[in-house]
Amino acid sequence: MTRWIDTLECNAAAYFCELLGLLVDRGGSVGISSLTEDERRQAGDIGYQITSGGTELVVEALRELPRPKVPAPKTLSTSCSKDSQRCLRGGIERCCSLHSAGLPI
Repeated sequence: MTRWIDTLECNAAAYFCELLGLLVDRGGSVGISSLTEDERRQAGDIGYQITSGGTELVVEALRELPRPKVPAPKTLSTSCSKDSQRCLRGGIERCCSLHSAGLPI
């Protein structure tokens, strides 16, 4: 049985393992270019341990990563809510700034 990682060229598979290992080990706060050679090797080892277990382990590892906080969507201001459909088509920020300035949409 061929694993999907074995279908990649060696450099692509190694890079994937390094990135996955870095993400699992340190989260998204560190870039791979800032690592020492030993740290990069360690990240590759972690990633390889995961990928060698198959697609299911890769998916599981990615699912277990903490999710970044996504900012709440912008809401319409009170003055914009009376004409929300036109505001949404024209962009909320534009609409609210026009209303704030007392200008028509």
